[in-house]
Amino acid sequence: MRTRPTGQVTSAVDTIESEGKERVSTAVSAKASVASPRAVERSFGALRQPRLATWIAWGIIGAIGTWADHIHQWAGVSAYPNTGWVGELLPASPIYVAAGVGYFALYVVVVGLRHGSDALLGGGHRDAAEVAYAVTALLAGYAVTALAGGAGRGEGWGPFLGAAILALWAAPSYWRLRKTRVPIYAGWVILLGCGFEWLATALGGFSYPVCPATACLGTTVPMLWLPLLYAHVALFFHRLAGGPHSMLV
Repeated sequence: MRTRPTGQVTSAVDTIESEGKERVSTAVSAKASVASPRAVERSFGALRQPRLATWIAWGIIGAIGTWADHIHQWAGVSAYPNTGWVGELLPASPIYVAAGVGYFALYVVVVGLRHGSDALLGGGHRDAAEVAYAVTALLAGYAVTALAGGAGRGEGWGPFLGAAILALWAAPSYWRLRKTRVPIYAGWVILLGCGFEWLATALGGFSYPVCPATACLGTTVPMLWLPLLYAHVALFFHRLAGGPHSMLV
């Protein structure tokens, strides 16, 4: 029986081992490319503190948010008969400025910022198209509720349709984020936002003319869709303040 020289056998074994290691490395790389947001978040670095410029930027964004609320006013969803309400005294509402800074601070506490995620807004670097997408998505949420819950539509099926659209729209994002802290953050945003609006309307600061109605669920705010709108607000903050993966949701 003929046998191979020892050198040829050793060379063949080395070749097989090399090919095996290459396949394993390729498999690992492929798995990493489809890693979950939580895995990407863990690998992105340790937590860090935001810069002063970041806090100022979120305050400015909150001030601009004053004009997003006008979508609801123009549609008749909300009204401000109390001219002494703090949100009506200045062109930029202090309430919205506080909300911009406060929700960002809540994001820092609950979700956290990562080293390497050092753009102006606290997250990964965003180009103009990505910022436009985050802003447009939030404004679209306001538009849905304006069309569904505005004057003449808030007493019928409109609020139910609006709530369904917001829920179905947000569901895939929160499913992808289910193993991160973002859903916890969203829960706090919903609780604080709806709680503040309920208190403010109960005290006469502003009003939702549709209430009392079925959509208000016994409160002074349209509780049927308002929590879902705040869920989209939480996604807006995550898209801009989160790591490089956050624009995928």
